[in-house]
Amino acid sequence: MLTTPSIKDRVIWLHFCVTVKLPLWLFRKLHLFGLLPLPCSVPMLKHKALVFAADPQNPLGSVGDQALYKGLLQLQKDADPTCQSINILCYRQPKHTMAGLNFITVTDSWLGTVIIAACIKQCGSFYLLGADVVDGKYGTKFVCKAMGLLNFSAAIKCPAGITGFSFNSQPRWPIVKALKRLPAEVKLCVRDAASQQRLATFIKRPSTLVADLAFSIQPSQDLSAEAEHWLQQCKKEEGLIVGLNINKHAFYKQLASLGEEGFLKQICQQLSQLAKQYPVSFALIAHDFKTDAGDTALLTQLQTQLEHDTDRPCIFFAEPDPCQVKHLVAKLDFVISARMHLAIASLGVTTPVQVINYQDKFAGLLQHFNLPSSDLFEPEQVLSPHFLEQVGLMCQQHQAVRTHLQQALPKVKRMCRDNLVTTAVASHS
Repeated sequence: MLTTPSIKDRVIWLHFCVTVKLPLWLFRKLHLFGLLPLPCSVPMLKHKALVFAADPQNPLGSVGDQALYKGLLQLQKDADPTCQSINILCYRQPKHTMAGLNFITVTDSWLGTVIIAACIKQCGSFYLLGADVVDGKYGTKFVCKAMGLLNFSAAIKCPAGITGFSFNSQPRWPIVKALKRLPAEVKLCVRDAASQQRLATFIKRPSTLVADLAFSIQPSQDLSAEAEHWLQQCKKEEGLIVGLNINKHAFYKQLASLGEEGFLKQICQQLSQLAKQYPVSFALIAHDFKTDAGDTALLTQLQTQLEHDTDRPCIFFAEPDPCQVKHLVAKLDFVISARMHLAIASLGVTTPVQVINYQDKFAGLLQHFNLPSSDLFEPEQVLSPHFLEQVGLMCQQHQAVRTHLQQALPKVKRMCRDNLVTTAVASHS
């Protein structure tokens, strides 16, 4: 249940009303009566999707975010072959670019809000990239701002929606309040049944059950020469190739209690024990390159320990392109992942997964494929005998699981297409 709002929550709501709702209302009224010209002209927006970034401060900060943008772009191309790009609203220009993504930098201010409103009036559709931000876990102000912009979009008859998102059991009060005020024309796409049920307990309106946008991206056709050579050598040994991701977000409690060295020692002991029972090779896959994420730091240290403690092949893979990641995991026998979009990349090429849960994310993903809950580990279980037992079963059953995934994937891809909003609207008022 939603708790009583704190003073901080009420201040956030007041800030939202003053810095978002008020300028949007003024913009609409003044422009309606011809008293305010558009403050900017962005011709490339015509008939194209405009997306409010899931992380406007760092829009390309993780491979998962990049997979979402590429997934939405692919769906737009499938619906309209003439579409070759989408437009991303952000507060900071990313350090690198990606083909098909046009970044529009705005300030988090009154003027920035008005500029976004002008952009919405020129675009074909407006989205908030939902992912895992809608419940406020990673920030509240920018999500509330996006809700206000979705309201504005619906008011001017611009098709609008939130793409597939997770929703935890403890959403922030201002966000629930903003969600309740969204008109029915704004499409809410929830990416798993568990999140849909949680959302329904807080707001009394329908939502659409979809699959994550990243299921629509296509794998690339190449890898680095080093990775290709390593995979070929592993195949010659006729063992199993297992992908693995661990990170500081999923294991923050274990890292706090054991320390980084103690935690990695126990993880290495678990994997070394597995290597004694099965001929496994390890592909350690980073999937988020922000400093605080911990993928690179933990996995490179784990690689060093595994190479010292076992005689099994081990490689660290740090490719920021989600299409290449998808190509890599297609060549693995199964993947153990503490990253949502690494698991999605694997399932999208019918590679079996076992997942390490955090923030109520993974149960619904497994339900899309009718996979058992035994494939989901709580972080503390990864250091227990239960983990070795279940991973051992996957070593024995991975081929049967892959066959099951091949049968389930077409339905999931159809659900992915439901993220799009209809663009059958005559014009924006």
